[in-house]
Amino acid sequence: MDILSLVPFIIVLLIAGSLVWWLLRGHKKIGQRFKKIANTINGTVKTSLLRFPEIQGDYQTIPFKIKYRGRGQYSPPQIRLVMLRKPPFKLSLTKENLGTKVSKKIGLAKELQTGISDFDEEFFIQSDNKSRVLSYLSRDNIQETIKNIYDKGWRLSFTKKHFELEKDLDKDYSFQIGGEEIATLLKAMDLLIRNLE
Repeated sequence: MDILSLVPFIIVLLIAGSLVWWLLRGHKKIGQRFKKIANTINGTVKTSLLRFPEIQGDYQTIPFKIKYRGRGQYSPPQIRLVMLRKPPFKLSLTKENLGTKVSKKIGLAKELQTGISDFDEEFFIQSDNKSRVLSYLSRDNIQETIKNIYDKGWRLSFTKKHFELEKDLDKDYSFQIGGEEIATLLKAMDLLIRNLE
């Protein structure tokens, strides 16, 4: 076997080694960041070789997870806070923007209107249970909590399985979200969830 026949094999090994090094470096940075956050909120960092580390814990008896998702082809890196309790309805709130306005104008999307003009002007609301959502969103403390979440750059949704907050990040691995911000969000999510009961 001559040396030239080994060149493709060596190139593949170098590329694979670089990829593994890059992934492990990212996992380490996320793990370090998550340890600081976990210490503030009494959470635990769970690690895995194949996935990014995540924080797990309980807030007022509601289990939660905090996850990092790396940059996708068309999406920035994100951090997600998931409260593991099943919502009684689906709810999606999006800040009104040109896209939501155009979608409504041409009939691609329908939204719920709460009848509260400043809230309706700020948010594009969709749900599978109009009457319950309108009753829920009519409360001042719920509106205020939702606005505070969005003012911090987070998005809120109630899915079929859980309650979720997510935030786009500017940089991979070195985001500037602290434990105090997460603690405030956990408290806000707890208020939103308990007001459903």
